[in-house]
Formats: sequence, C-alpha cells, structure tokens
Amino acid sequence: MSVYKRNGRWHFTKTIDGVRHRGALKTARTKAQAEETERKKLREIHEGVVGRPSGTISIKNFVDSHYLPWAKTNKRSWKSDASRLKAILAFFGEKKQLRQISTFDVERFKIERRKTPVTRKYKSSPRSIAAVNRELRLLSGLFRLAIAFKLAATNPCQGVRVLKGECSRDRYLLPDEEARLWEVLEGSRAHLKPMVSVLLYAGLREGELLSLEVVDVDLNRNRIAIRKTKTDESRQAPISSALRPILVELVQDAEFRGQQYLFTNRLTKTRYGRIKTAWMTACKLAGISNLHIHDLRRTFGTRAADNGAPLTGLQRVMGHKRIETTMVYARGTEDGMERAVNAAQNPGHKSVTNLLDRRKAKVVNGRN
Repeated sequence: MSVYKRNGRWHFTKTIDGVRHRGALKTARTKAQAEETERKKLREIHEGVVGRPSGTISIKNFVDSHYLPWAKTNKRSWKSDASRLKAILAFFGEKKQLRQISTFDVERFKIERRKTPVTRKYKSSPRSIAAVNRELRLLSGLFRLAIAFKLAATNPCQGVRVLKGECSRDRYLLPDEEARLWEVLEGSRAHLKPMVSVLLYAGLREGELLSLEVVDVDLNRNRIAIRKTKTDESRQAPISSALRPILVELVQDAEFRGQQYLFTNRLTKTRYGRIKTAWMTACKLAGISNLHIHDLRRTFGTRAADNGAPLTGLQRVMGHKRIETTMVYARGTEDGMERAVNAAQNPGHKSVTNLLDRRKAKVVNGRN
C-alpha cells in the first residue's frame, strides 16, 4: 500500500494508467485505518475509470453523426467549423478513434499546422498563430461535446497550450482611404455604397447588416432592430443624422420592389450572403490593402471612442457582452492620440511651470 504520514496526518498516492491520484485520509488514525480508507478510495477511482466511455468511435464518424448536426443547430459559424475540420481530419486520419488521440498527437498537430503555409491561387503565406489557435479550440470543443455525449472519456487538448503571440487586429479605415473608397463605389459596385455607410455609421457586423429586414428599421422611433446577432441576443441601435437619409431611401426602394430584406440582389432576387469578392475588388481599385469588411465595424468603434463616446453606451450599440471587448475595439486613431497628448498641455501645466520658476527665483534671491 502507498500510504504515508505527514504532519500527523495520513495520506495516499497511487498512479493508475499514467494518472496520479493522491490525497489526505482525514479519518484515519492508524496505519491500518489509512490502508483500509485507501482501498475504498482506489475502488471508487477504479469504478470511475472502468465506467467511463471507451471512445472507440472514429473522429470522422463523430464529426458527421454528432458534431456537425449539433453545430448547425447551435452555432452560426458552423460553416467555418466545417472548413477547419478538414485540416483536423486530414492530420489525424478519418479512421482514428477518439481514444487513440493523445495530448502528444495534439501537440504535433499544433506544430505542424504552424509550419504549414496558407496556399492561395497565386501565392502562399505563413499560417498565423490565430488561425492555429482557432483550430486547437475547435478540436477541444469537439472532444468536450464527445464527453457530453458519453462517446469519449477525456479531452487530450486540456494539456496543450495555445500558441503565444496572438495579436488582435488593429486596422481601421483611414480618412484618405475612405475618400478613395467612395470614388470607386459606383457602377457595378454601387450596391456596396449604402452597405458601407451602414457599417460605418451603425457599427454592425457583416452578417447583421445582410440580415436586416425592412421591418427592422423604425424611422418613427429612429432605431434599428438588430435581431440576428452573433450572440443570439437582439439589440437596438439609434439612427444617426448621417445614416437616416440613407435608410429612408433603402426602405422606400425595398417596399417599392416588395422585398423583405434591406439588401437584396437585383439579379437573384435573394438577400446577399457575403460581399467579400465585391469588397476586395473595391479595395484593390481604391488602392487600399489589408482592409477587411469587419474593419469597418472597428472603424466605427474607434471613431466613436475618439470623439468622446462613453464606453458603456458604445458597448450597448455594438452588442458586446463584456466591456473589455469594447475597449479593444476602441483603440485611438493617430489623430485621437495626438489630441490626448495635446490635451495635457492645459493652462494648469503652465501654472506649475510658473510656480517652479518663482520658487527657483526665491532661492536665488535668498542666496544673493
């Protein structure tokens, strides 16, 4: 038996299947009592281990039969999950059983994915730390669901740390870029102009923008109802004076055409699903690089904070659950940071300087 006494109290330690179990035997007063209590605890541990799921289902079968159906019901981002799962299945192999995937395997996956470049049509680029960490979190979520369904016993991702150095994106639309952007939003790209306006003036996400229906715009109350959100919690956003005439025109046009959604493709008669291709073309023509459509939401938050908007109000408008998220979006622009530095140069600063000069003069006069 592996019992021992320390500081007047009996303890036990035992390693089972590579897992160390230990603890204090508080009720034991003698070694015999300690050994008997240890036997009871080991039986409990053994029954727990034996009764756990075997995890014999393959990762491919679990993804197809359990994870993806669950994700389609519970996650708006399930398509992104399905895309990332391709790399996970390719690495581990479709026939690999859940119980056969170890922490070491997950570590190897992390290292290999970081070394594997992202290959596009004309060029390849290094895979970002953020991309690898998203795949790790997805794999961990997959195992958590398997445990909940009693199809796996443990989560091998728990012993794997995500990669350090993940930088949050700090890109927003600059004033000179905005001027060039408006110039190219004409002709075949004219449909982007009101979309960009709503994103810049209301701080919506792309999915929230394209899900807007005519009934969501209340021009009497001057509010936009945002119902299909990332967090599944609806919110209201006030309509600014700059945005109101744009929404009035959009609502009138949609009602005239009998359209349900505010932004409907004239050719397909259905709402837009994504505007990525048109957006990238517009940015290229405007000479703008590395600007995502989501950066317009970041631009809204940054500009609002720069102009003195209270963070709590900005949090409600943008639909953030945590104020820390709003603080990340509300980074200062170059102009905003310059204003912050210049704001410190107030009359009070001059008064302090004058006070120091007067004290110095007194000292000098006193010595003379």
